[in-house]
Amino acid sequence: MNTHAAPSTTTNVDAYVTNDPEQAHEWLRMAYTDHTVRLSGSQGNFVFRSLMTSVDTIELSEFRHSMAARVEVENDRRSVIMFKLTDGRYEVTRGRDILRLGPGDSALLPPGAALSIDWSNVAISAVAVDRQELGTIAADLTGRNPADIVFKLGRPTSAIAERRWWQTVAYVDKALRRSTEQIGPLMRSEVKRLIAAAALETFPNTGTVALSPPGPGSGRPWLRRALIFIDDHADQDISLDDIATAARVSPRTLQNGFRRYLNTTPLHRVREVRMDMAHQDLMSGHPQGGDTVAAIARRWGFHHLGRFSVSYRTRYGRLPRDTLYH
Repeated sequence: MNTHAAPSTTTNVDAYVTNDPEQAHEWLRMAYTDHTVRLSGSQGNFVFRSLMTSVDTIELSEFRHSMAARVEVENDRRSVIMFKLTDGRYEVTRGRDILRLGPGDSALLPPGAALSIDWSNVAISAVAVDRQELGTIAADLTGRNPADIVFKLGRPTSAIAERRWWQTVAYVDKALRRSTEQIGPLMRSEVKRLIAAAALETFPNTGTVALSPPGPGSGRPWLRRALIFIDDHADQDISLDDIATAARVSPRTLQNGFRRYLNTTPLHRVREVRMDMAHQDLMSGHPQGGDTVAAIARRWGFHHLGRFSVSYRTRYGRLPRDTLYH
């Protein structure tokens, strides 16, 4: 058995491995929140592995827990936890709300009411943020009172938001792990603001209204349906007719509406979303792991690398390779 102390509140990368369930849950209590646990199954082959990157009160982690467990969490949790289940089965109950997750699903666990969690042989990637600090940063970003910003138990608001969230997390994690020295207060502040802004735009909360002030297209459900469809299907081969069908209007109405209210066209909006997603992939990419500009460009439908590079530089002020190898 090999164990390490839980991570400190300064910038740190911490690996942890144990075959002792008691030690594993003591680590989880120190890393996340206090809880009681009832395990089921054989402990003979139990394995718990974790890797955590932390900066002040933000913790980015991955862990695998090989047993089935019933975890009871009280209502004094100090953190908002955003996580993705990458393997296993996970179910959380909060009052009357029940959320069941399978591999690939993401969710947010808010502070507040007690939680009951059932899991089996899970692998999880998670971000934990101190609730008071998150509230303070969110209030600064939205101009609202911290008490008015409440995160809710639930999944991401859209598939594109979920994808952007985890790309942002990967970018932050990579930047922190590349730091050979303690990062300074300015970078710590920017990391926390980036995570807070991404959380506000990804998970259900009462503060996002301030991030999206009413625009010329507000109050038009067909436009919102079209934009959501584009965001959720930008990684697929979609046409003008597909978007119009999702919006429940004719292609002509869709075209005219996009020009009138957004000063663009539906297909140009698709291209912009794809460019943004390619940008996120470049920021979070790992060249040493085989990521290339060409592969990322093709993933998002840009098959002419020269034109992609020109468009990318016009939009972001740098070449794609400079982003990937930053």
